[in-house]
Amino acid sequence: MFTSILTNIKKLTRELSDNPSAQAAVLFVASIIIIYLQREYIIETFIPNISDIVLTYVGYGFVSLSIFFIGVTATVNHFRKDSLIFWPQLVSTLLTVISIQLVMGAFKGPQGIVFKETTGGRFGKYLWEDFYIPGPLLLLLLLLIAFYISWPKFSLAKLKLSKLYFLSFLYFLRKIFKSKSKKPRIIEKKPYQETKDNIQQKIEEPRKKSLQDNYQPIKNNPPFEEKTKKIEEKIDAPKKPTRAFTFGKPWAIPEMSLLEYGPEASISSDESKLVAEKIEETLINHGIEVRVNQIKPGPTVTMYGLTPGWTRKTRRPKKNDSEDDNLDEESDKGTRVKVDSIVAREKDLALALAAPSLRIEAPVPGESIVGIEVPNKKALMVSLRKTLEHEKVNSIKQEMGIPLALGQGSSGEATITDLRKLPHLLIAGSTGSGKSVCINTLLVSMISKMTPDRLRLLLIDPKRVELTPFNGIPHLISPVVVEPEDAVKSLKGLLEEMIRRYKILEEIGVRNIDSYINHPKAIEPMPYLVIAIDELADLMMTAPYEVEQTLTRLAQLGRATGIHLLVATQRPSVDV
Repeated sequence: MFTSILTNIKKLTRELSDNPSAQAAVLFVASIIIIYLQREYIIETFIPNISDIVLTYVGYGFVSLSIFFIGVTATVNHFRKDSLIFWPQLVSTLLTVISIQLVMGAFKGPQGIVFKETTGGRFGKYLWEDFYIPGPLLLLLLLLIAFYISWPKFSLAKLKLSKLYFLSFLYFLRKIFKSKSKKPRIIEKKPYQETKDNIQQKIEEPRKKSLQDNYQPIKNNPPFEEKTKKIEEKIDAPKKPTRAFTFGKPWAIPEMSLLEYGPEASISSDESKLVAEKIEETLINHGIEVRVNQIKPGPTVTMYGLTPGWTRKTRRPKKNDSEDDNLDEESDKGTRVKVDSIVAREKDLALALAAPSLRIEAPVPGESIVGIEVPNKKALMVSLRKTLEHEKVNSIKQEMGIPLALGQGSSGEATITDLRKLPHLLIAGSTGSGKSVCINTLLVSMISKMTPDRLRLLLIDPKRVELTPFNGIPHLISPVVVEPEDAVKSLKGLLEEMIRRYKILEEIGVRNIDSYINHPKAIEPMPYLVIAIDELADLMMTAPYEVEQTLTRLAQLGRATGIHLLVATQRPSVDV
């Protein structure tokens, strides 16, 4: 059986070696099988990269190029050997397509193309700006060559006629400018005696002046030493670093009076004392001695600080003690109450206080107490103005940081941090838990304390309603991105910006953006870039591979170049 298989294989190889068309068919079938088996890898790896390469290098010119190649293919297939007859039309069409690409290279690319490219891509930009011949002249030459190749007789006749028109136009222009030029001044003839007297007076006036009067030194002229000193000072003066680009008029930071104060977090003393007594009583009933020493009311919860007591040890009197002593037992202090025993009574405390849930913090950071957070009967609104007026915000601003007003803690204190220290922020929660409100608050806290020359924003909002009110502020790199396809391209554009910034840092010789900002050899302004994404899950459903790859690289390498992420995504549970 094995020998028969070998003989069949040999026969097939002989037939294939003698038949080239069969070889091509086998290769075609094998390539289709390989592509089908590796379809997922090819789709995820090559197709997105091909689209990016086409957009980057030819921009929107791929439409005209595609039409041209389709036309060439159709001509060759239809006329076969006679297709060479139409070579003048094909060459002139190709030159026209290149002219279209050149014109598109003069316009800045929209949001869909990488920020620094034109609508004609890098090829159009090269033809318009970097080619040896200036763009307009090159456009004229290409069109003239295209017309001459396709219609030689018609073009030559028209060129001769246009030359005649051009020369006559120059002739008329010359006549017009000559007629408008200054006419010669007519000198009126004066009487002989008057002119003779004037001439004699002009000759005699210089003789009256002495040589001393003629050669008096000018008093206002400074000495030569002072002049040379001023010139040396100008030469030695340090030159200011040139800015690669400017941000227009300076941005005035808005006043805090635009915001309103919210209600103060308050709870009645009788209510708080009653809750404290219930906590102590419940724990004592379970043999745990505690004492409530601290009450901190917050907007949604009130924290009660517990100091653990002592475990009581009882001892019976000895036999030789008096009869009075036999009646009572003596108690002594033992060890401190274990913190784990307080934490284990969480459900018992919730039942006694009729609270849906409690949070026990054991111990409270920086204090030797156990904190129990009890929900308030009515939640209060947290004021953004009060949080932004905190002294910590001003201290972060003086350190050239990015202040983030996160809100108020459970005990009522303002929670403020610097985004540079995080360096990224993930906001997770179920639907309706306040993710979008949190992102809006963070954005307002940043733009209310930072100018556009220090902070730039890229906002991505697939829902179209949460971040679009920010359209129009000078901090935005581009209008708020609402389409997933545009979001992917914008993220890739920021990835290229990150790589460009790393090259600048390498050239200056610094490690991060903070050192670059304070460096005297800074080439150009380098503001912080914050990317805010609302509903990352929806964005991941449209282009998971590209979004994940780009965000991963930005998160890993973006901190040193001043690029930070604010991402909100859904999570099934609310315990975040």
